[in-house]
Amino acid sequence: MDETQGGLIGRLVALARQQRVLSALLIVYLALSAAELVRVLLFDRPRSFEASFYPAETVRLPQGDRTFRWTRGNGGSLLRPLYGQIVRIPLFVPRPDVTAEGIRVEISIESHGGDLVTAYPGAWQTFDYYLPALLGDDPWSDDPEAMGLHDFAVLEAADGEGPFLRPRSIRRLPPDYVQVFAGWHPQPGPPSVWFDFEVPTTFVTAAASGEGGTDRRELGVGVGELLWLEELPADGIGLHGWEEGAEGRFAWTKGRASLRVERSESSRLLLRVTLRPPPDPSPEPLTIGFYWNADFIETQVLQPGQGWTDIDLLLPEPSDGESAGVLTVNPSRTWGPGRAGVSTDGRELGIAIRSPHWGRERQAGEK
Repeated sequence: MDETQGGLIGRLVALARQQRVLSALLIVYLALSAAELVRVLLFDRPRSFEASFYPAETVRLPQGDRTFRWTRGNGGSLLRPLYGQIVRIPLFVPRPDVTAEGIRVEISIESHGGDLVTAYPGAWQTFDYYLPALLGDDPWSDDPEAMGLHDFAVLEAADGEGPFLRPRSIRRLPPDYVQVFAGWHPQPGPPSVWFDFEVPTTFVTAAASGEGGTDRRELGVGVGELLWLEELPADGIGLHGWEEGAEGRFAWTKGRASLRVERSESSRLLLRVTLRPPPDPSPEPLTIGFYWNADFIETQVLQPGQGWTDIDLLLPEPSDGESAGVLTVNPSRTWGPGRAGVSTDGRELGIAIRSPHWGRERQAGEK
């Protein structure tokens, strides 16, 4: 064998070794891609979980079947994806031990809020929350188009729920194989947060019947399917409805409430809010927290029996193209005339509020 043949054989051997290395790298790459594909198919989806809840039940109502879950004992937690900035939480308390005064339920969202509401026996009630004021900007900081929410859920209008939406079915589209095999990137999706519910008392049907019933579950409060809305209704959320009084148009909040406030070219940074506390005989002052969009602004204290009070809020500079903002008011407690035995009014009253309007800018030296 001459020298030329020997060199050719050496190059062929080297090429074969190189091909084995490339083949091994390709096998490793395909194995990692296959593992990522399995992870995407099985685990990369909106996270949903129930802790300390009994299995879901269905109750038939005139507007259609409604699904709810009883808490196990005094409380339970739901982990749900954020399908919008506004959530509606339905509560259901068909417990024979709950009197007409209702039962107090504490609702916390991602450990924020601690809203104390009153649920009355036998009737469905809904409580609405503007989530940026509770959770801040972070969950919505990504570009909605990049998050691809339409790839994660089919949202349809729910009968009898007005503009609110609920995810009737959560379906996965076929994964983007090019994306999976090119870089092992997780598919984007909405973050999930915890919704916590606590009640002071529970009820056991079997123990109460005295006839050896079979339902020995310790029941707290029934929580319905969470509903979602992308934008605030024109009349706001968390209100009992607008009324006409001697002082003009106003509304009582149910507790935490949020209003959309339009801006104009002449809008200033000073927003005037007019409030009045309920006729609560408690001597404790009422503390009101104010939020503009996702930003906390300040707190104000109103005294019992105080009349209509003007409060001027200095807001952050508007962002480019901002045509409106969301004002959230959060009173430190609520008062129920029916619960207190003062009248037959079964509403839970937080604070009376008039339509906010823009005021003049503060002058130098003003507080």
